[in-house]
Amino acid sequence: MDALLAKAGNDLYALDDDVLAPLELQLLDVDFQGLRLRAPDRVDVSAREVLPLLQARRATGLRDWEVEPRRNAILVAVDLERGGVLHGWAFRPRKRYNPNSLDRSMQGQPPSEDNPSVHARLSILDARRLTGLPWQAGRYAFTFISWDWVSNTVTVDLTEGAAPPREPEPLSMEESGRVLEDWRALEGSVSPVPGEAGPRADGISLTVPERFRKGTGAVIQGTLRMRIPPGMVVGGVAAEGRPAAFLPVGVLLLRKDEIGPPMITATVPLPASSVRAGGEAAVVRFSLELGKVAGDVLLPGEHLLYLVAGPFIDGPHRVEVLE
Repeated sequence: MDALLAKAGNDLYALDDDVLAPLELQLLDVDFQGLRLRAPDRVDVSAREVLPLLQARRATGLRDWEVEPRRNAILVAVDLERGGVLHGWAFRPRKRYNPNSLDRSMQGQPPSEDNPSVHARLSILDARRLTGLPWQAGRYAFTFISWDWVSNTVTVDLTEGAAPPREPEPLSMEESGRVLEDWRALEGSVSPVPGEAGPRADGISLTVPERFRKGTGAVIQGTLRMRIPPGMVVGGVAAEGRPAAFLPVGVLLLRKDEIGPPMITATVPLPASSVRAGGEAAVVRFSLELGKVAGDVLLPGEHLLYLVAGPFIDGPHRVEVLE
């Protein structure tokens, strides 16, 4: 798949239907089902106004009937310097549009199994417009999600002119105080968990309840091994009893065919032991009471849950919310 996408060339700004159409025909013959992203390594925000991502999708007709591909399309962006999580409907048009005109999943009769079909699609997505990305220097990771399918994650450096990317300034004591107050406002719904045991490889491991009643304190247990975003490390020496860093996490709750699903964001306060010299990865353990953090956006029914932190996404986890 990567070899096919490489045929599009290095300048994603130059892509048009004349280039993509013959590649879509070749994509039909690739032994692959799922999603794939390709992105430019670097974009100069002073010279460009869009951030193009090349998205490839190959699926059977049955899959497209089971999961309507335009309704169930989410682009996730993570600020790797500050940890903030953004997301948006990946096929939001530029003009006003009634999303109710789109088909729904499992509408009508399923495709015949006697004559299976395959669909292939290459699309250019403007990540800036779709996610509301701040158009300034920074480093971002992007991932495409279609219900229970997750693409690869691509990373893009946003620069200003010829200046190389720079590490962000650490949090001031005043900024860290504001973040800490936001955390306290959640009334203990997000808490660090003591302990150093964790995965040896970078990534996320979650334990999620399969079902719970709305309004109850359903607890997600998470363990991450990752580099703490440098812009979320508190500058100077943290006062005794105060966090030395913070880790933003996002919980994406999908309901099939829901356009614009909620992303619940929370911040985990971290002790000094989580801040490693030279950006070395640290183990972070935390618990999150989903019922409290999600509030009214958590509706009864089946959801797919993803947790996003830094360049990592864990999921999907099937969760049933009861009345």
